[in-house]
Amino acid sequence: CLSRGLGDVYKRQGQASLDHVKFEYGGKRDNEGVLFVDGTADVSIDHASFENNAVGAVFRGREVVLGGVKNSSFSGTPVAVRIDPAVMSGLGEGNTYAGDARIEIARGTVAKDATWALQPGARVVIAGDLQISKAHLKIPAGSVFHVADGASITVGYYDVGGLSLMGTAEKPVRFVGEREAAGAWKSIVLHDKAKGNVLQHVELMHAGGKAGLEVRKGAEGKVDGLSCESCGAGAVLTADGTAFETANVK
Repeated sequence: CLSRGLGDVYKRQGQASLDHVKFEYGGKRDNEGVLFVDGTADVSIDHASFENNAVGAVFRGREVVLGGVKNSSFSGTPVAVRIDPAVMSGLGEGNTYAGDARIEIARGTVAKDATWALQPGARVVIAGDLQISKAHLKIPAGSVFHVADGASITVGYYDVGGLSLMGTAEKPVRFVGEREAAGAWKSIVLHDKAKGNVLQHVELMHAGGKAGLEVRKGAEGKVDGLSCESCGAGAVLTADGTAFETANVK
């Protein structure tokens, strides 16, 4: 199946299973893309190809039901995916990206337990403030995120939330500035309702704020291996009386 032109639109309660579909020469509307999904639409994508589009797939809104985007290819499409963080876990495995394709994660909240799969070959950008609340977010080893100017990552501010960054010595989890300058983005902040956090083999670059990782009183968890290079302040700042373990911080 071949889709050309401005794009396919699935809104409100639309439902579609898109297998072996080719999207080509579309996405001229920057805010929609060649494939645009919003509202409570329910979409799954398998073995699709996005070729020579200005913008590929756009998943807007936290109520979208994303059954999965997997085994799909993106080439000649500078912005491969724009997606709300609430449905980022639907971006599955087996996708391939060519030509410095970007995945842009919009400002928003992760409110359900989620794991964000690796997207090899894509430049994954956190394009605005990211909150984790009522959920635990797990990031696998080897993940790299480019953080937009002024953006921050906050955990457990409104409700209980947690963050696991599961890097290894060979494949750390990295957060770097979209702009390579000290203090370009803010920091990771674990608030008082941040529980069960695990940060291991994490590399931060270009962070600002009071520290690359700021642990507020009441937060719980541990850090084993964290560095902050070209940052505006130190690597970790932990509030007095906080039950938080730190090791191998530099």
